[in-house]
Amino acid sequence: MIINNYNIKEYQKKHYWKGIGTRSDPIIIDSIKDPYELLWFEKIDYNIILRNITIERINLKNSQNISIENSRIFEIWVDKSYYLSIINNSIYKIVLFEAKSCTIKGNKIHNPIREIEANYYAKLLDKFLIFFSFILIFISSIFLLHGLFENSEFLKSSRTTAFIISLFICSIIFLLFVFQRRYERRDIEKLPPNININNQTTNLTEEFKNFLKLKENLIKKI
Repeated sequence: MIINNYNIKEYQKKHYWKGIGTRSDPIIIDSIKDPYELLWFEKIDYNIILRNITIERINLKNSQNISIENSRIFEIWVDKSYYLSIINNSIYKIVLFEAKSCTIKGNKIHNPIREIEANYYAKLLDKFLIFFSFILIFISSIFLLHGLFENSEFLKSSRTTAFIISLFICSIIFLLFVFQRRYERRDIEKLPPNININNQTTNLTEEFKNFLKLKENLIKKI
C-alpha cells in the first residue's frame, strides 16, 4: 500500500489506526494484515509511529516525522526523508539514500547499513549514456561494414558516408567523455554527520527465514 497525505485517513479508517497525526497524538500503526505487503510512505508529514508490526518491506520517500519501534522488518528503504526514528527493531537490511536528521539505534541488523551516495542517479544516467553510446557505435559500424564489403548503394553518396563516419567518431568521443566524467567525479561523504547510528549487527537468518524463502521463490520464478 502507498500512503501519502491525501489517502492516509482512508487507510486509518480501514485498519483502525489510532491518532490524528500530530506530535502530541501521532497516528499509531500497530497492525498489518499481510506481513508480506509493501508499506510505502511518500510525501508524508503527519507524525506516525509504527510499533510492534511484522512486515516484509517499508519504503520512506520524501517523508518526515515517522518512527519505527519494536518491529520485525525484512527491508527498510529511506529516500530523501528526515526526522526519522528507527529504534529497537529486528531488521534484515536498511538502505539509506539522502537521509537527514535520523536516529537509527538499538536495532538488531543482519546486514550492515548501506548508504547510497547522493550521485546515485548521476551514475544511473552515466550507465544509460554508455549503453546509448555503444548502440550508436554498433549501428554506425554495421553501416560502415556493409558499405565496405557489400558495395552498398546507400554509401555511394558522399554525404551519407560522411554522416555515418561522423556518427561513429562522435559516439566514441561521447563515450570517452562519459568515462572521463565518471573518473573525475567525487563521491560525497557516505554517512552524513546528522545521522545517529548505534546498532548491533547480528545473524538474523533464522528469524527472517520465511521472508528469505519468499525472495528465493520469486527469483526462481523470474
